[in-house]
Amino acid sequence: MEYKIIKKDTFNLIGLKKQVTVNHSGVNEEIKAMNEHLTTEIRSEIASLSTIEPKGLVNASMNFIDRHLDGVGKFDRIIGAATTASISDKYEVSNVPALTWAVFTCSGIFPKALHSAYQEINSDFFVNSEYTKDLDMEMVIHIMPAIPGKEYKGEIWLPVKLKEDK
Repeated sequence: MEYKIIKKDTFNLIGLKKQVTVNHSGVNEEIKAMNEHLTTEIRSEIASLSTIEPKGLVNASMNFIDRHLDGVGKFDRIIGAATTASISDKYEVSNVPALTWAVFTCSGIFPKALHSAYQEINSDFFVNSEYTKDLDMEMVIHIMPAIPGKEYKGEIWLPVKLKEDK
């Protein structure tokens, strides 16, 4: 499994934000509807707000409630840009604290490739590495468009910390 560890100072995500329902298999229809609302102009405008890594458009999930209850749990989905800016008169601003991130490369047919990557991260990386999950949030950066049934490439960013027994 290909990954890198990155330490980041606090930053903000500026963009569109909506609370959606947890869906662990297939395409999340609420997130799909959010993405369909984004015109090329809005995507470009949000991406242009990016001033730090990860660059471009960031798909973040945070503030989970009952994360493991498929169809019941909720979380905030943010489609935005990572920046040091703290205000926006047009988009919502969400603060991300200083964290250490494990960044995983993901490729294959979407969404199966993304779901498979998460399974491998949880069954291999967190079991065999010196890291454990930190804050319950995640970011996904789509390097190639996330179109169901099509070839896909992206990055999964997860906050991590060293295991206490290591």
